Amino acid sequence: MALTLINLSGHSRGVPSEETGINCARFVIEVEPEINDWLAGITGQAKGKAVGDPMSKLTIEGEISGSTGVMAAAFITAFVPANSVTYFGRSAGGFYLSKGTVTVGRDEWKSVNAEFESKFNVA
Repeated sequence: MALTLINLSGHSRGVPSEETGINCARFVIEVEPEINDWLAGITGQAKGKAVGDPMSKLTIEGEISGSTGVMAAAFITAFVPANSVTYFGRSAGGFYLSKGTVTVGRDEWKSVNAEFESKFNVA
């Protein structure tokens, strides 16, 4: 039986799309401006601000189910996730692996935690 949302228009539950190579347990996207610099006036209070294009950090966690997709990500090749990353002014596009961790343990599923970064002007 499928999950039914009652009286919850606009809400969602769970990870929307499968990520290739893993059983995705968590998909976290952080977005902030690449430059976020306030200019102080002569009184020390803010006079203005310089704001750059959005940059993003993406963390994907889950149990390993193959060697493609997330598990094939490399530090020098853009990775495009299956789930949406278009939040807070960030457009779709590639991410670059910044850190990958594989965990194996007694009485545990083999799992991965992959961290990616994206800058607006780097495809």
